[in-house]
Amino acid sequence: MRKRIGQQILKYICICTALALVACAKGESYNISHEGDRYILSFYAEDNELIFSKKSLGEPTVTSVGKGVYKTVYSTGTNANYTYFIDVEQKNVSDAYFNLLFHNENMAVFMNDGLLMVTDLFDKEQVRAQITRDFAPTAVPEAAITSAEIKENILYVDYLKGTQMEETHMEIRLTYEK
Repeated sequence: MRKRIGQQILKYICICTALALVACAKGESYNISHEGDRYILSFYAEDNELIFSKKSLGEPTVTSVGKGVYKTVYSTGTNANYTYFIDVEQKNVSDAYFNLLFHNENMAVFMNDGLLMVTDLFDKEQVRAQITRDFAPTAVPEAAITSAEIKENILYVDYLKGTQMEETHMEIRLTYEK
């Protein structure tokens, strides 16, 4: 019985690998396959090198956000998700962003321990802004931010302030040094 199950698993792995290679041969940068009740998302560079692979219970969402750059979101429940960015041309994978609020082609905006953070999209160590405010004490910290966007290196944020949840707006000029 175990030998038969092992053979089935091996057969399944071979089929998934073959499908992934066919997808890459057709110019696809990623492939979503199944292994039992799990989804497997794999990203490949132009030379078919595997650069990212992750299993999940729920089907991930994949969106193209630029030339060769993909945004991948894994939902973990109500108001909870992890976002990765994968650049298949540069073979670059970002760290995971928990409940990402906003991103553009260069920057990510997210909450971290009560701070509103703006970092380089692929390098969280490149901090462009770390903002402390009297954000409302919501059950999910990100819920205190009602909108966030970046235009011409200015961060525009609407948020709920304090225990009274007063609607507040702020604008912050971002700087970047590499």
